[in-house]
Amino acid sequence: MPRSDKKEILDSHLKSIEAFAGLGLTNKEIAHILGISEARFYDRIKEKPEIAESIERGKATAKNNLLAKAYNKSIGKGANDLNSGDNDMLRWTLARVHGMSEKKILEHRDGDNLKNKSKEELEKLLQEMEAEQNESES
Repeated sequence: MPRSDKKEILDSHLKSIEAFAGLGLTNKEIAHILGISEARFYDRIKEKPEIAESIERGKATAKNNLLAKAYNKSIGKGANDLNSGDNDMLRWTLARVHGMSEKKILEHRDGDNLKNKSKEELEKLLQEMEAEQNESES
């Protein structure tokens, strides 16, 4: 593919750019894969907003996939098998996804044995923690 038509190179690779960004590649690495200089890649990003959108979409998709995996790991293999969950991962997921502070999560975790709670009790606890978080933000 000739390099003289720079716009065509990037138009034909928007999905690839999105996938590369989703893998965590830097703009410099993406430019290298596309066979253009980093400076030229940044010029194209400025000229074509859809390139920046592809990069952001790729990063957002990767983040969502990671959070979904963390959530699934935190609750265990099956919805009814809470004993197979990972409490550290649950704490991390609550802190990152639900914006709860580590201190509040530990206060609740230390006061309650989460492994002995039913799914309904855990959901209620989560709602209470979210309400506390919302009150503290107000």
